[in-house]
Amino acid sequence: MFKRIFEVTQTRNKTIYVEHSLGMATSYIYCITRKEEARKRLAALISLAPTAFLKHININFRLLAKISGVIYEMLPILWTQAPTASSLNVLRHFSQIILNNGQFQAFDYDALNYKKYGKAKPPVYNISEINI
Repeated sequence: MFKRIFEVTQTRNKTIYVEHSLGMATSYIYCITRKEEARKRLAALISLAPTAFLKHININFRLLAKISGVIYEMLPILWTQAPTASSLNVLRHFSQIILNNGQFQAFDYDALNYKKYGKAKPPVYNISEINI
C-alpha cells in the first residue's frame, strides 16, 4: 500500500500518516518489517485509537472474542449480503489478539501456520521496534 502511495504521489518529502483504529495495522507492520524504508519515507505516524493495544480491552469484547470462531463459521450462512470474507478475517484476527493477552501478532492460520510462516505460531510484531 505504501509503495503505491509513493509511486502515485511521486513525493520526495516524508509523509505524515494519520490512521484510525484498524487502519494502524498496515502502518505498524510496514514500520516493523521494512524499517529502513519506513524511516526514509515517513515523518510521523499519528494513531487514533490504535487496535494494536488490546491488552486492557473491556470484558465484553473478551467474551465476544471467545465466541468469534463460532460467529466466523455462522456468518456466511446468516449474512449472504453482508460483510465480505476479508472483514470476517479482520474480526477473527483481532479476536485472536485479544485472546492472546493483547499481543499484536500476524493472523493465526492454525494448522496452516507452517506453510504460511514456517513455524507453528504466527510472528509477533514488536511495536517498540517502530522508530519514526
